[in-house]
Amino acid sequence: MAYITDLPPEILELIGNRLDKCALLNVLRTCHLFHRNFSSDLVWKEVTAQAATAVAAGDGDSLIDIGTLHTHTRKVQALKLCGPLPADYFGLSFPNLTTLQLQDIAVNNSPTERDREQESKWARVIRLNPTICDIAIYLRHRASGQSTEIWDAILEFLHRPRQLKVGGSSSMPKFTVQVQKSFWRAVSRFEELDYNGPVDQLRIDPHKWANLTGLQRLSYKSTIPSTYLHIKLFEYCRGLKRLRWSRDAGVFPVKELLQCLMRSDWPHLDDLALDRVYQSDIEFAPVMYRLPPLKHLRLDAALFGPQCFNHLKVRQFATLQTLDLIRCENFTSQMALEVLQGCPHLEVFMGRQIAMSDLISMLRRPWVCSGLKRLGVQFENDLGPLGTATDANKVVLERLSRLTSLEEMDMVLNGARGLVRSNVRACRWRLDAGLQQLATLTRLRIARFDFSVTHMRTEDVQWMVNHWPSLEVLQGYFSLDLEIQQQANALLNERGIRRH
Repeated sequence: MAYITDLPPEILELIGNRLDKCALLNVLRTCHLFHRNFSSDLVWKEVTAQAATAVAAGDGDSLIDIGTLHTHTRKVQALKLCGPLPADYFGLSFPNLTTLQLQDIAVNNSPTERDREQESKWARVIRLNPTICDIAIYLRHRASGQSTEIWDAILEFLHRPRQLKVGGSSSMPKFTVQVQKSFWRAVSRFEELDYNGPVDQLRIDPHKWANLTGLQRLSYKSTIPSTYLHIKLFEYCRGLKRLRWSRDAGVFPVKELLQCLMRSDWPHLDDLALDRVYQSDIEFAPVMYRLPPLKHLRLDAALFGPQCFNHLKVRQFATLQTLDLIRCENFTSQMALEVLQGCPHLEVFMGRQIAMSDLISMLRRPWVCSGLKRLGVQFENDLGPLGTATDANKVVLERLSRLTSLEEMDMVLNGARGLVRSNVRACRWRLDAGLQQLATLTRLRIARFDFSVTHMRTEDVQWMVNHWPSLEVLQGYFSLDLEIQQQANALLNERGIRRH
């Protein structure tokens, strides 16, 4: 009988290249033969070096040996350095390194000599690795970020920087003026900035110190409500294609944003996400009217209503590929149906709910979004338990059966997760209600059901597993009957399908 240990080294290497990193690491610990022949590049493609303080804080495993790391520097493409590591870890050159993450751990309130040495180490690893394209810097320490060394190194040494992520604590003091100047000069070299921290750190006018027209993608989340400073920054980024703006608090500056749109400050913008918009439908409608044609729109506007929707329909339906309005509480069932009937290029749609009565009344118009890959709405039975409701249930499933590109189906109403809402009658996902029509969804990977969907039988779950060959996740309470729920869980475990 032949064993795996009898296979030639080249075959073992091919096997190793097909394992994920977790499985490969377990194999390497098995024996010397596997450790020698399963030395796939995957093990060293992404490396994390964590200081002892980081391990104590629960952020990772034990510290990787510096000698071993030095031996494999050519294989490392992504590197994470966490905490106050010895200087040797920052003195290595990785010829193929493209991604670097730097993270501090300390919690002191004032800069110390050790803090300044840490930032010098960070600058050193940047200078030694000019191939870095994507860099993430997380400043948990209140005393961090008070040196220009890091930003100067980025500005002077990186060949083709692409993405910069900067995260910090809301309690951090603001950067000094000199650090802010250095920061903006470094940002000017990137295509994408993802900033998450207090805007008070960045109070100077960046336009005086850097040209930000090359910035194409900006994600900006501030922990301090200084919306005027946000808008001033956005004005200078005239090459923006994507803007994602989130605030913890503060009044949304509709007037200032409208002025930017009227001036066409962002002629290339096609991806927009706005958070915490509390203005009325009438107040926010001019912004919706002035938006350029978008491919992707995500909006958290509690009072989004008919005026905003009419502008959305007229100006955006022809181009939208992603529409996420799940946090718009006034986004109605009829509006959701109009989206499905009017957006031919839609691939992702996250709404709220669709009432079966509206579906029946608007049945003559077909859904035109045949390329839809992700759908997030709840179909609500507002017609009663019998008669017309049964026919409407079959209509729902028949409409879904035409979405043959669907990969993710989320039937959980926003805010309902974790609650069994017995007062809501949901769509019935059963064979005797037309479930077999969904045999066309062969690409479906993820299906999530509302907690009001508690009427399935074991054969219904069995049918889903058998007819959705790509299924990876099936989430929800299938039945209030404990025995049926246990049988369904056992069936999913047997097929390797996750519940979450």
